[in-house]
Amino acid sequence: MTVHHYISSNREIPTGDFGQNPKQIENMIIYETEDDFGNSVWDLEGYDEIRGKFSNPFVYHLDCRNTRKCYSDLFKYINENLSDGESIELYTCLDGDELKEKNDTLNIVVNLKTKHFINDIGNFRLNEKRLFDDLSERFSFRERQYVVVTK
Repeated sequence: MTVHHYISSNREIPTGDFGQNPKQIENMIIYETEDDFGNSVWDLEGYDEIRGKFSNPFVYHLDCRNTRKCYSDLFKYINENLSDGESIELYTCLDGDELKEKNDTLNIVVNLKTKHFINDIGNFRLNEKRLFDDLSERFSFRERQYVVVTK
C-alpha cells in the first residue's frame, strides 16, 4: 500500500525538489547519485480530506524517503522555513486512511529552539552541534503519526 506524507504550515512554503547537484534533462530533474536526492514538497492535489488533520491552513504533499539523510534534510528544510514562534506539522498515513483517527500514542513534538524531542518513549535534549543528525537518528515516519515542529 502507498504511504503518504504531508506537511502543513501557517503560510506558503517553497515547493519543488530539494537535493544536491540537480540536473535538468528535458522536463525532468535527476540527481547524480542516490545520496544527492533529497525531499520534494508539492501542492496538495486531491486528498483534501487530509486538511482536517492540521491546524495550519497550507497543506502540501511531502516526498521523504526513509533514510537518515532525508530526515536530516527534512529538518533542515523545516528550520529554514520557520520563523521564531511558528510551527510546521507533519502527518503520515496509508492511501485510503486519510479519514482515520490519528494515533496519538505516536505523536512527536520537536522544538528547534530549545532542542527538545518528545515522543512516546520520552523527552530528549538534542545535541546543538549535531542537531539535524541527532534528529535524523531519533525520527522516523510511522503510520497515522502526527508531528509538530516549532521554533
